[in-house]
Amino acid sequence: MRGLINKFSQMFRSENGSFAPIFTLALVPMIAAIGAAVDYSILDNQISHLQETVDASALSAAIDFDKTDAERIARSETFYYSQVNNPCTNAPTITPDGDKATVFAKCDVPTSFLGLFGMNAFSMSAIAVAVKRDGDPVCMLALNKTAGSSIHISGGQAHIDAAGCAIQSNSRHSQAINNGGSTQSVAESFCAVGGVKGNNFSVTPQEGCKKVKDPFASLPVPVTSGCDFNNTKINSPGNVTLEPGIYCGGITTNSNPVIVMKPGLYIMKDGPFDINGTISGSEVTVYLYGDNATVQLSAQSKVNLTAPKSGVYEGMSFIQHPAAAPGATSKFTGGSDTYFEGMAYFPTQEIDVGGSGTMGLNSPFMMFIADTFNLHGDKVTLKSDAAAAGVTNFPMPYSYAGAYLIR
Repeated sequence: MRGLINKFSQMFRSENGSFAPIFTLALVPMIAAIGAAVDYSILDNQISHLQETVDASALSAAIDFDKTDAERIARSETFYYSQVNNPCTNAPTITPDGDKATVFAKCDVPTSFLGLFGMNAFSMSAIAVAVKRDGDPVCMLALNKTAGSSIHISGGQAHIDAAGCAIQSNSRHSQAINNGGSTQSVAESFCAVGGVKGNNFSVTPQEGCKKVKDPFASLPVPVTSGCDFNNTKINSPGNVTLEPGIYCGGITTNSNPVIVMKPGLYIMKDGPFDINGTISGSEVTVYLYGDNATVQLSAQSKVNLTAPKSGVYEGMSFIQHPAAAPGATSKFTGGSDTYFEGMAYFPTQEIDVGGSGTMGLNSPFMMFIADTFNLHGDKVTLKSDAAAAGVTNFPMPYSYAGAYLIR
């Protein structure tokens, strides 16, 4: 090694002076290469940090799916600026889109060494797309945002069996879910935006949950003008067949008739669907519209209805128009002989579930969405297997399970 150093020293002292300028010229690209490596290392770190910040900002916007677009943008932007490094402080582009959010950021990073060679900055950008992660299907959803006991379970034997799906209250009340029953209710999760009161849950209830969106808020309204039938009353036993159409004054039955509903849409206009008897029908939707439009299934009823497997009301067994008797109570009373295959949707009415036995026992797909719920009597079984009921295109409501990146 000493000999090599002496050799270089002799070369620098060479009288012809040819080595020094040549070596100096050779140093220029070497220095440029070293400088470029340093600058690219800095750039690589900046790009990694920018991508991490954009990823987290997109997740923040997706997690806030239940807020307004303006709120989602503001919160995501605040998070972005709290994490991003100088000099990358240009405003990001944040685009909420339902359960999804996209964040894009671009900025210039000044160079250190390469500025000596005319390259003063690198341009870099990052993009991320995040989407809400679905949890369990929600078999019972209370939409009311402020009510106490929006899901109220009372009575000695009253309980819910919703194995495989979730029970959710969107109410921010401190007792949004109130379980006073002495029998354990079963579900994959019990979740409330507000609080939970009571015991006898199969899993620990969660409080402060994200609200679940109403997937049917934009359902189209059918034609409701005119009347196909007026004040339909069936007051004697025997077999009766009903045709779809507009039933002004609703349908009322007594004396335990045996009723078959042909496939189609049955509109209860300014009257109830009041059943005391045996009723069955395939691919049937009961639609409530106007004053006094409620569902009243008596304890003596035997109900077996399946929802349409296609069309605009696919998977919908019962639909209450939001302006149909808001604040009223629709009653589903019965035992194991009372069930339907589909969704019962009552956005501004209370659903009262009672009776003896196990309502819904024989249905693979029975779900409820209502303003509030009052459960008493014995047991109601809820299931979400729409495919088993032949329903393949159904906007299933899901609980919230965080967010994840798709880009």
